[in-house]
Order: sequence, then structure tokens, then C-alpha cells
Amino acid sequence: MPNQMSLRRDFGTRILHLMRIGIALIFAFGLSGCSLYFDHGDEPQEEPNREPAPTVVDFAARCNAAEGAAISLDTSHVATTLAGRWWLCGGAAEFYGNVEFTADMHFYMLTAVNGQFVRNLGPTKSGSYSVDENPAGISFSIHQLYQDGNGATYPLQGHIEKTPRALLLGGGFYVAIP
Repeated sequence: MPNQMSLRRDFGTRILHLMRIGIALIFAFGLSGCSLYFDHGDEPQEEPNREPAPTVVDFAARCNAAEGAAISLDTSHVATTLAGRWWLCGGAAEFYGNVEFTADMHFYMLTAVNGQFVRNLGPTKSGSYSVDENPAGISFSIHQLYQDGNGATYPLQGHIEKTPRALLLGGGFYVAIP
């Protein structure tokens, strides 16, 4: 009959052997990408983050489209009508690239990142503008002021065309970014 000491040794050896097998299984499952957790269906599953594919816009075609009729507006409607993102087609623009105007009279130069336009927030890339008092008509004028205190020292004359949506502002010609 085995004594108590040999039973403990056999039991300890078996436990140690089972632990090694368990560690080996965990290691093997981990390397294979398998999960040891079971899905019981009671936890909500997260949807993968799928951002819509960026729309490819033919800006050259938009820039070369026939001019549309200019919008007639008064001073109180300039900021809301100007609000939006604008692609620089060309010209001697005081806003030296693509730009976004907001209805609260701020502007941001835009940079394309991964197919999306993002605002530049730097002191030489963003700022505010004011609208000069003008009688109702197709022309308006604004003054730009970058955050660093620079900007055009003269009013920028402009008008907005409705269809296709286009902007002539200062020396630059822009089309709307959808």
C-alpha cells in the first residue's frame, strides 16, 4: 500500500503536469488569435468604425463651369451666405488657399488630410472677418484679420453665384466644396 508521502508526490506531479498543459493551451490559443471567452449573446456588439469613403470631386470641372447668376443680398445676410468651404480655383487670392467661412464671421484655411478637409487653427491660418455696410446688391466687402494681427489692409470686394455655387472674393475665384 502506497504511503501518504508517495500519494502526495503523485498528486503534486499530476497537478504540475495539468498546469503545464493548461499554460501550453493558453499560450497556443493566444498565438492563434483564438479567444478563451465565450459569447453568450447578452453583451452588445460594437459595430466596426466605418467612415464613409471620401467623395472624389472634380474641382477642375467645377472651376471651369459657366458662371451663374450672382446672389443679391444685404449686409445682414453676407456671413450666412458666405458660410461654407471654398476651393481656390485661382487668382491673386488674399486667402491663399482653400478656406472655410463660418456664419459667426471666422475663417480657417483648409488642408486635405486622408481625403477630408480639416481646419488649420494656427495664428497665420485662421482668423475673423467683418462685413462692411453696403446697400443691398450683388457686391459685398469684408475685412480679414488673421489671429496674428495681419490681413489685407483694404476691403475685399466679392460676390457669390448661386448655381453653380461660386465665390469671387478679392483677387481669388472659389467654388464650393460639397
